[in-house]
Amino acid sequence: MRPERAAELLPIIEAYSKGQEIEYQRLDGVWVPNEQMGFGGKWNYRVKPAPKLVPWASRDVPMGAIIRSKKGDPDRRGIIMEVNPEGVLSSLRGWITFAKLLEAYEYTKLRVDHDGVVWQPCGKAAP
Repeated sequence: MRPERAAELLPIIEAYSKGQEIEYQRLDGVWVPNEQMGFGGKWNYRVKPAPKLVPWASRDVPMGAIIRSKKGDPDRRGIIMEVNPEGVLSSLRGWITFAKLLEAYEYTKLRVDHDGVVWQPCGKAAP
């Protein structure tokens, strides 16, 4: 491997060491998971892009889900109790718009606290 190629791959290898998913581009141009983590030949590699998110619509809201602020006290949580075309009513902050939910909040459907709770963005994948 030439030093230029090593320099090109270094950020991708560092991302992989931090647990990020890596993809390579097939000859037909499609990006696929690089499950074997080989860096052979002249394949193109990249860190898998994060999905683009858009705010929920009222039909997307997981009623009863627990929400919390991304930047606030992680132990301060609320429940989504009601939804209308503009946003949700939560026990945490009253009415919150869908745009504000995506920007500043995350949710989980789990009802118990444990180390494995997965918090997700309050939004959906862009079409």
